[in-house]
Amino acid sequence: MKNPALILALFIAPSLATYGGAHAADAAPKASTPAAAPAAQPTGPVATVNGIVIPASHAAFVMNEQAQRGKPVAYESVRSKLITLELLAQEARKRQLDTLPAVRARIEILQRNLLADALLDAELTQNPVSDAAVRATYDTLKAQKDKNAAKNEYRAAHILVSEESLAKSILADLKKKKSFADLAKKHSKDPGSAKRGGDLDWMSGDDLVPEFAQALASMKAGQLLDTPVKTQFGWHIIRLDATRPSKFPEFAEVKDNLREQMIQHQVKQLVDQIQARAKVE
Repeated sequence: MKNPALILALFIAPSLATYGGAHAADAAPKASTPAAAPAAQPTGPVATVNGIVIPASHAAFVMNEQAQRGKPVAYESVRSKLITLELLAQEARKRQLDTLPAVRARIEILQRNLLADALLDAELTQNPVSDAAVRATYDTLKAQKDKNAAKNEYRAAHILVSEESLAKSILADLKKKKSFADLAKKHSKDPGSAKRGGDLDWMSGDDLVPEFAQALASMKAGQLLDTPVKTQFGWHIIRLDATRPSKFPEFAEVKDNLREQMIQHQVKQLVDQIQARAKVE
């Protein structure tokens, strides 16, 4: 059974982010929603429980966290749960549960997570990824793609098999008007496309192994290649269904993901710098 005390984690859900994952989401633009009203700040100690003072800062933290999540809570509710939490913690110490190795390890790991989280928050607050930086990165990537990318995208289907003899046999069946989809489901070693009757959806030539891309570039829409193509994966029977010009996604479609990638890169750089200065034995 899960520890029932977990339900008294109040409303606090520390992000315990790894490499800035939670921060990336926080930093990305959010849909416009009405701002939560600021929580009224407690002005004095929450309570004194068996001589232990629960400071106002604890209630303020919980109330601010909830307000930022758009789920403000009343002070009395927070006060009640903080008192309950303090009582349970005191009882745990009384039973010396805080001395158990597993509990100590958990406390220490949570503390390190929270400190790491605070460091990443500080770094991303001090050095935020600006809209201008995201746009500049997009423009650079687009220019590189426009210069180097394949000019076309292809909607194709294939049947992948291990033996050339089987590939030729399947081609013979196709020329007898047998169903491409049925043969793909029966024979193809590519389980993802086999379920779709061999369909590979739209792909750029850059996403394909060279032999496959070259074959598609030589074909016309609606054509079934009359010879199998060998790649590192096996023998392919290829049908080209349609071709369209390659198009780089619009900025609005990718800006949030691009910002998150830039934040992840920024956090990785920080981690690398810290590791480079560290002495690890």
